[in-house]
Amino acid sequence: MEPAIYAFIGTLVGAISSIATTWISQAKSASLELKKSDIENRERQNAFQRETLLTLQESLHDSIRKLSELHLLDRQSYASGIAFRKAEPSTELGEHHRLSLKKVMLSIERVTNEELRARVKEYTALSTHVLLCKTMEDSEVKFLNLLEQWPQLNELIGVNLRKHL
Repeated sequence: MEPAIYAFIGTLVGAISSIATTWISQAKSASLELKKSDIENRERQNAFQRETLLTLQESLHDSIRKLSELHLLDRQSYASGIAFRKAEPSTELGEHHRLSLKKVMLSIERVTNEELRARVKEYTALSTHVLLCKTMEDSEVKFLNLLEQWPQLNELIGVNLRKHL
């Protein structure tokens, strides 16, 4: 064979191998870029969930603290002879409790865990029932029930937080 044919075959093999190498390189680069994008999206989602869960935990803590103060005021008023729910609670205290519940309700809709969302909704409903009771005894029972649920709810939030580290 003539050297020109060998040169042509060499050029053809070189071009084909160059095209194949470029294609493999670009495919690998696209795959890595897609993986990087997926990892970044997952990190953003985890950061969002962490932030949401921390806000939820803080709001629930504020809510139970203010509800405890409101309940204590009811108990003190009742013990001093004032008819149940006839004493005027601090409007600032009631407003702070309302705002913390609002923050809880806004935060809970951003949580991805269905079990946690359901438990927080039950918890907030029970906290509202504590304030709507007609008798001190009923309010006391519901408040104690609420306090019993708090550690498990807080633990469930912690478990979900650890999943998003």
